[in-house]
Amino acid sequence: MNTICCLNPECLHHNPDNSKYCQKCGSKLILRERFVPRKILGQGGFGRTFLATDTGKPSQPLCVIKQFLPQAQGTDTTEKSSRLFNQEARQLEELGQHPQIPELFDYFTHSDDNRQYLVQEYVEGYTLEVELQKKGVFSTTQIRELLIELLNILAFVHEKQVIHRDIKPENIICRAMDNKLFLVDFGAAKIVDSQVEMKESTVIGSMEYCAPEQIRGQATFISDIYSLGVTCMYLLTNVDPHSFYDTTTEKFLWRNHLGTNSVTDQLGRILDKMTAPVCERYQSVGEVIKELNLAESNHSETESDVNPVNYWQKLVSRAVDKGKQSVQQWFSINDGQVAEILATVSSQLPTTEALLIGKPQTGKSSIVRGFTGISPEIIGQGFRPHTQNTQRYIYPNNDLPLIIFTDTVGLGDTDKDTEVIIQEIIKDLNTGNKRARVFILTVKINDFATDTLKNIAQKLRQQYTHIPCLLAVTCLHEIYPPDMENHPDYPPNFPEINRAFDEIKANFSGLYDRVTLVDFTLEEDGYSPVFYGLESFRDSLTSLLPEAEAKTVYQLLDEQMGDKLGNIYRDTARRYILPFSIMATTLAAVPLPFTTMPVLTALQVSMVGILGKLYGQTLTPSQAGGIVSTIAGGFLAQAIGRELVKFIPGFGTVIAASWAGAYTWSLGEAACVYFGDLMGGKKPDLQTIQNVMQQTFQSKENTQKEE
Repeated sequence: MNTICCLNPECLHHNPDNSKYCQKCGSKLILRERFVPRKILGQGGFGRTFLATDTGKPSQPLCVIKQFLPQAQGTDTTEKSSRLFNQEARQLEELGQHPQIPELFDYFTHSDDNRQYLVQEYVEGYTLEVELQKKGVFSTTQIRELLIELLNILAFVHEKQVIHRDIKPENIICRAMDNKLFLVDFGAAKIVDSQVEMKESTVIGSMEYCAPEQIRGQATFISDIYSLGVTCMYLLTNVDPHSFYDTTTEKFLWRNHLGTNSVTDQLGRILDKMTAPVCERYQSVGEVIKELNLAESNHSETESDVNPVNYWQKLVSRAVDKGKQSVQQWFSINDGQVAEILATVSSQLPTTEALLIGKPQTGKSSIVRGFTGISPEIIGQGFRPHTQNTQRYIYPNNDLPLIIFTDTVGLGDTDKDTEVIIQEIIKDLNTGNKRARVFILTVKINDFATDTLKNIAQKLRQQYTHIPCLLAVTCLHEIYPPDMENHPDYPPNFPEINRAFDEIKANFSGLYDRVTLVDFTLEEDGYSPVFYGLESFRDSLTSLLPEAEAKTVYQLLDEQMGDKLGNIYRDTARRYILPFSIMATTLAAVPLPFTTMPVLTALQVSMVGILGKLYGQTLTPSQAGGIVSTIAGGFLAQAIGRELVKFIPGFGTVIAASWAGAYTWSLGEAACVYFGDLMGGKKPDLQTIQNVMQQTFQSKENTQKEE
């Protein structure tokens, strides 16, 4: 594509690649100084569609330009068409949140020609019409898979109160990189109860696929079901639907045109009901999906129908196919189900609330950083005001807390009433939550003005004798000998430190259960390691917690994680991947009372959403779920085919628990590659991403076997 196509409807001349203006008509060629039209893709009632490149991005990816160019004349018609074009832009902005609907990039009126344009994601692939002509009619299996995929997209569209009104093979694209189906061209779509809608007598859509009520100008959600059913009949026969439509019965006699193709009775009945008159038709997309799943579960072969020679081969093959269908079902959970699962998971997590009590600059945020590996800036943004004198930081996120840090503030202010601070802490402790709690007192090694802190600790310990307390003496480097440029071997053994440490322990005698020396510095401070005394801090803290919480905290503070460094984004991301991997392992080892794979999927949807934010991508749960499905779906289907036996036992064994953790970790690593490509302006390569997941998974499994 080394030419630029003129957008002037009367010209359309192809110009050299370096042209700014059309050599034939003089029109400006480039939209918004970035979108370069290359060739015409098609033309419809509202305008033309161009394939273009987006020069505003480093990789200059392909995109689609839609030019508003109504064919009908007259002021009323033009205004109506303009409203529809505006409507499509608004719809695409919201509907583009679904991973299988093209995303809207831009929408504007071009000042040079005063025409409306919208720019959206280009899906590289081919329409079902093209596939039909190249490869021939579709099989029963292909139609079933197509229906499941498109019905789930339609469910999302209908949830947004939108009727597509133009479902046909030309508006369904199979993406080349992963064979996922995309629903395109919402130019004819209608928003239910919107002020922007056509008069009842207006007919929009392709007549051969339109439901009778839509032809009468009365389209509803089930009109889309009708159009999808007709589309399937066409793909099974390669015969124009008009040729087998009986106007008397308002039914399609499509079976007479199957030729040598064969269709199961179950699928045939489903297609008939999808295209039946309104009163006999499915009344929702959900009804069709339920019927499809029921038909599949009832479908079976008897042993006598199978050649004894290959009976066992077919039996295993059927099990593998069922496993692959399970893979699809694992990812078929909506936003509400994700939220419900996460709420249940959250109630089962071994969550620890650490109440950090200390003056400012005593290392409280550094302790949070030691747990999470997150930079001080992110921690600062993550802390949220809880009350007037406390703040909270929840890790890894609000939905799935493994560690909750509650930080008391105001201890260094002379005008703060100590009793008010104590009452706020007590109010928080009396919430009735059953999570494990621990007090962490932070004292700088050279600070002896600690009466306020001591007073608070005394009152809390008197009232909450069951909550253990860890005394962390911090900022050791501030009293190192002048010639010390780095941390000594732990523990430090200098007279100044020993003397100060003994005085602090004596001052807080009876108020703590464990005491430790720590110095968590920043990289720019020049001390190594930055988390000096982390192992001692970890061991002291975990000794105060119940077994499940202690195990989780120990894993979060595993120093070996520090060896797994990549670039700054990957390093940060791994600190988020780690807790989700731990959660997956924990939940698999002690199964919850519902299917484990959807639970893991919900965890991973939450994880991918967080990772996306780190790389500058804000995702809805549906979008995050689409990424999980795309990356992990192929990986799991392949794994089932190779190692079916691993998936037959229920989760709950040691092997299954380790598998869940390795699977979640490897998915997180693969998602980082995906987001990294997007950040760099590259088109993500699915095969490369899945290879990363496969290699990481194998590496994790091998490590666990060695352990």
